[in-house]
Amino acid sequence: MKIRFLGTGSMGSSRKNTAFVINDNILFDIGNGTLNALRDNGLDTKDIDTMIISHFHCDHFADIIHYLHRFKIKHLIEGVPRKNVLKIIGPVGLYNKIDELNRFFFGKDFPLLDEKEYIEYVELEHGKNFEDKNIKVTAFEVNHVGICNGYIVEIDGKKLLCSGDTATCDSLISNIEKSDTIVVEALFAEDVKPGHIALTQVEELAKRMPDKKFFVVHRADYDCKSKYPNIFFPMDDDVVEV
Repeated sequence: MKIRFLGTGSMGSSRKNTAFVINDNILFDIGNGTLNALRDNGLDTKDIDTMIISHFHCDHFADIIHYLHRFKIKHLIEGVPRKNVLKIIGPVGLYNKIDELNRFFFGKDFPLLDEKEYIEYVELEHGKNFEDKNIKVTAFEVNHVGICNGYIVEIDGKKLLCSGDTATCDSLISNIEKSDTIVVEALFAEDVKPGHIALTQVEELAKRMPDKKFFVVHRADYDCKSKYPNIFFPMDDDVVEV
């Protein structure tokens, strides 16, 4: 499984907002700047067949309308071919939230893209999953502000946990225990903020579970150091194999 980190930062950091692509076709989160980051990495709308949204805050979701209108121009108007229907997976309320944003920016004269032969919206409650022949995505509860999902993504027998934004909670820990590789946010090194994990807390998990690899993202601009060899600090545009 390959992970391409488009961004590893947070609001106000010197790096791009956190987003990453799995195997060059599965996009996790789409905050402001993500569409340009995709193109900087040689990817475009034709390459992404699955998009997974953790929650609806702007640094995780703001480029969705930009993406869908580019998708519409490229594939419906210009006729650029696609191999698969685009699946957009997110928390309950996903479609209504996208439709609300689209109406805000473009009004009723530019309806939301919902042609079934091109796009499928999948809303996942906690504990529910989406599965096709290539991927299984299971949503689980996390502790953040508003509606937010964490996910386990299963591909070829490997399990990748994507935390989204969350404080430490029982469901996060239990799902880390089920996973092989963890992409986890740690907004600050030591300060524990509501709805977020600190690096010191990730270190506690890494110490308890030395067989897991922890990739720390959504970082403010702090000094990235850890004594635990199973903690990694990817930078924007880094690519890793797990």
